[in-house]
Amino acid sequence: RIKTGYSRTLGRPMPNQIAEPATINHESQTISQGNPDLKPRVADNFDLAVEWFIDGYDAAMTLGVFHKQIKDDIFRIASEVQIDGQSWLSTRPVNAESSSISGVEWGYINNRIPHLPGFLRDKVGMSANLMWADGSMDYIAKGQRYQLDQLIDQSEWLANLAVFYALPAGGEVRLAWNYQSASLTTLGD
Repeated sequence: RIKTGYSRTLGRPMPNQIAEPATINHESQTISQGNPDLKPRVADNFDLAVEWFIDGYDAAMTLGVFHKQIKDDIFRIASEVQIDGQSWLSTRPVNAESSSISGVEWGYINNRIPHLPGFLRDKVGMSANLMWADGSMDYIAKGQRYQLDQLIDQSEWLANLAVFYALPAGGEVRLAWNYQSASLTTLGD
């Protein structure tokens, strides 16, 4: 099966991103605050996926590509401010000029791994997925335009693997592993 899709999504800022009162930490000399001027993020999303069903729909493999063009993405920026002659670090959410992310995702699920012996027969399954993403963001800090070759809070690589055993009455025991490569959480101006 081949699937394509386009959507436009709106992501409003979280209430704490708008109305977070200033939190002042005198020990670390940091200030964290909200931004009532945040705009919602708007994303145009393009997707293409191929799905293969195996073994009478007990297993499936998918391969998909995606691209998102994001206007007014929201991220936290850190700025150095002077208070009573001392340097403090102030962080607050702001809107980016524009952002984009593209990627590829592969997935596999098998609800019933065949040919296993004894009590494992028809009871063991697995799922796995791997995603690679490449993003960029244009933002303004201190009146200058910058381009970052990744998105905030977005890892380049994500992977998940799970093996599960079916129990009576619809129960399940699951052993899972996931991996996420490093990502930035805040930018400095």
